Amino acid sequence: MIRFLLIAVLAIAVLGGGFLLIKALVRFIQKNSSTFLKWSAAIGGGMLFLFFLLTGRLAGILYLIPLLGPLVQRLLMNTRFQYFTQEENSDTAAGPMTRSEALNILGLSENASKEDIKKAHRRLILSLHPDKGGSAYLAAKINQAREVLLKG
Repeated sequence: MIRFLLIAVLAIAVLGGGFLLIKALVRFIQKNSSTFLKWSAAIGGGMLFLFFLLTGRLAGILYLIPLLGPLVQRLLMNTRFQYFTQEENSDTAAGPMTRSEALNILGLSENASKEDIKKAHRRLILSLHPDKGGSAYLAAKINQAREVLLKG
């Protein structure tokens, strides 16, 4: 009796997950949504987890978790690199930095003195420098903002 209930629950979960996957696919086709892969991976992963949990094979899958660490790290680093590359490429078409943009980057008002500019630059560059875990793009923007304000 218990085995029959487990099989019934598993069948319902698989059918429900399959329905959600088809629904997500239809949404993707209609809207061309970029979140389709995230949702389908989450649904598929949930279905696999439920299957292994209900069939008693979950302990064997736990041995695979350490193998996923480097894969997840590589995916995150690749996404981070693409994000900053897109920012760099989108800025080149905008032209040179204006005074108001430089003030906004450094978080200063229009009547900021040279000393205020230097202090704001130092405060930001210390926390956002690539050696401290920041990006080269952000450090370059902060340096460019300082130069625009000190020259102008």
